[in-house]
Amino acid sequence: MGSWWVIQNTAIEGPGLLGEALEAAGARFLLVPAWDGAEVPESPDGACGIVILGGPMGVYERERYAFVDREVSLARRSVEAGVPFLGICLGSQILAAAVGGRVYPGPRPELGWAPVTLTREGKSDPVLGGNHPTLDVFHWHGDTFDLPPSATPLARSDAYVNQAFRIGRRAYGLQFHLEFSVPIIDAVLADPGNQDWMRERGAGVTGDGIREDTSRHAAACASRAREVFARFIALADRDASP
Repeated sequence: MGSWWVIQNTAIEGPGLLGEALEAAGARFLLVPAWDGAEVPESPDGACGIVILGGPMGVYERERYAFVDREVSLARRSVEAGVPFLGICLGSQILAAAVGGRVYPGPRPELGWAPVTLTREGKSDPVLGGNHPTLDVFHWHGDTFDLPPSATPLARSDAYVNQAFRIGRRAYGLQFHLEFSVPIIDAVLADPGNQDWMRERGAGVTGDGIREDTSRHAAACASRAREVFARFIALADRDASP
């Protein structure tokens, strides 16, 4: 079996709990630091699964960030080939764009902890479904997307209707950050650019408030994240037909 390819788009948003889940499953993974100039493959040939993580850039900024265009191609070809694919935050927006969805700036950022609720399809989904129809998760995004008819919506929040979706049986997009560990959250909150963003557009959201919420929600979210990631990783062991 080949390796998982994990595309990282910013220095502080690493694979976190997803990386731990891959290691726990005995899966090899190759980290591709696109943010640091590493070339992003445009084809999934040779990979047993693809993950694209988050980042501050927009899908509509492809002229400024050439690697984003390559990531859209990688997502599209992964879907076509039936290769397991997971896009998180920016990665979910890339997946939406790859299958014909529109990505654009949302009316307001969604920052910090807030619940997502599974849709009817989400409750029965083999990866996201289970006995917990709602979950407090960490959000850190300003962009959003419209889904094409081929997408199955899996979760929503009060702020944004599209929080999770599936394309076919093996491609998933999560707008929220199940992969964030507490150290990653701390790094996100300590970043000067993120601090400016909170002050300018956070509508009263503060780092101290998010840290307090983290102490309440992180453990339960991490437990659910490990379950979800384990189910997703298992897709690589199944029939690879789309």
